[in-house]
Order: sequence, then C-alpha cells, then structure tokens
Amino acid sequence: MAVVHSGFFSAILLYASHFGVSCTRSELDDYVFFWRAIGYLFGLGDKFNICSHGLDSALDCCKEIESEVMWKGLQNPPPGWKEMADAYISGINLFLVGGLPLNSTESLVAFRVWMMGYKLPGWLRLTWMDRCRVWMLKLATLLMLWCPGFEWLMNWFAFALYKHSMSLVSRQLSSYNGQGFHSAPD
Repeated sequence: MAVVHSGFFSAILLYASHFGVSCTRSELDDYVFFWRAIGYLFGLGDKFNICSHGLDSALDCCKEIESEVMWKGLQNPPPGWKEMADAYISGINLFLVGGLPLNSTESLVAFRVWMMGYKLPGWLRLTWMDRCRVWMLKLATLLMLWCPGFEWLMNWFAFALYKHSMSLVSRQLSSYNGQGFHSAPD
C-alpha cells in the first residue's frame, strides 16, 4: 500500500518544476504532511507511511521506489501491463474534449522517464505522434512555470474537464437505472 500511496504524490514531490510548480521547501514540507494525512485515511500506519518522517525521508523513499520498483518494472513489464495501461489511458482520453487521444501509454511513460533523467527502455517505441505528445507536455509545464496566466488557463480547463466528466458519469449511471443497477433501498 505504501508503494501505491507514493504513486499519487511522488512525481510532483520529486519533480515539481516538471509539472510547472514553483514552490519553497516549506511548501513541499506541507505537501508531504498533507499526503501523510491522506496515507492515514488510506489506512497506512505511521510505520508504513512514507510521509510520516518528514520531507527528506519522503524524498529518499520516493526516489528509492522510483528506481527499485518503477524503473526496474519498466525494464521488463509484467504480462498484461500494456493492456492495463492502454485501458487506463483510453479512459482518460474519453473525458477529453471530443475524445481526442491527447495521451498515449508510450508518451506518458516517455515523459516520466524524461523527468527521471533516464534513457527510454529498449522496448518503448515512440511514433511521431507520441513524440509530439511528449513535447506538448514539456511545453505545457514550461508555460505553467514561466508564463503568467497559463496556469489559470490550465486550471480552468481542468475544472471544465471535471464538469464534463461528471455529466458523462451522471448520464451513464442514469442509463443503468432499470437495467439491473438499482440504488440501495431507503
């Protein structure tokens, strides 16, 4: 569970500037404390909560998980990994405006590998479209960091995407009523 927990926050903790985030050490410490509380809500005891011992310990643990779990896993992904990752990315793309495939498994893996400063795993082949997606991600993070107003625009877009996705979920749930999915009795 500790490794899963780190998956939610480690990328931003380790590579804040790669996400367009400019913050102080004190703000990162607050971020770690926030995720300590989230870990507690996940049911992680302090012994297994990566964030329980402060910023420096969390940075060390996340770096170790990145190299020993994530990077080694990317060298030789287990059977079914590609299918699961593609299904996840397809789900994300469904919520984007018009269902445009703005993400791909390959481009998101390449972006994360770039953040880590490693070379792409030998099995990963990027199409020209994947390379464009990676450069789009890099450009977006640079603009969020250095271009006033772009961060606001991205936040607005994320909120609009959230509202759109909730309307899709609501429609999907309403279509199940009367077809075997029923709400709990009062």
